[in-house]
Amino acid sequence: MRALFALVLAIAVTAAPAWSADPSPLGERAAAIERASTAPDGYRVVVGHLSRELSIPVDGLRAQRLQTGLDWGTIFIANRIAKEAGMSFEQVVAELRAGKQWEDIVRDHKVDLQKLTGSVAHTQSVVERRGEDKAPPPMEWKSVLPPGSAPTGMVPGLMPQQQQGSGTGAGLPTR
Repeated sequence: MRALFALVLAIAVTAAPAWSADPSPLGERAAAIERASTAPDGYRVVVGHLSRELSIPVDGLRAQRLQTGLDWGTIFIANRIAKEAGMSFEQVVAELRAGKQWEDIVRDHKVDLQKLTGSVAHTQSVVERRGEDKAPPPMEWKSVLPPGSAPTGMVPGLMPQQQQGSGTGAGLPTR
């Protein structure tokens, strides 16, 4: 009895990686993209990547999100399908809201599901690992001074002779 149990357990453990290797459905990938947007600086990373990938300005993507209330992953997939099928973003969203699954929308409009899934998987991977993170350099590396100049200790708005003062020690002009 124990040997049978051990055999069944061994088969289940070795078969598990095969089950988990299947690509996740588009809806799950969309949710993963949305989760990435909630990480620190995730909004900037996700929206920046989607903007570059879809050739849609960030303001346009923000408007789509405000108008539809959809998550970033769903916005990405809907825009991809719209582009591939020659439809408008709004048409794809209407079909989705009518209860159609992504795979049904793709099939109905003869979009290559494998190509779409690959594109969504690539985007998911990039935003999860922050592969295109275009963060500005840390503040200590930035300078408002031109190269080769050094701080002078001057107070903006005061003339050099006023800074030296008349013994007040505050560097303020005397009356």
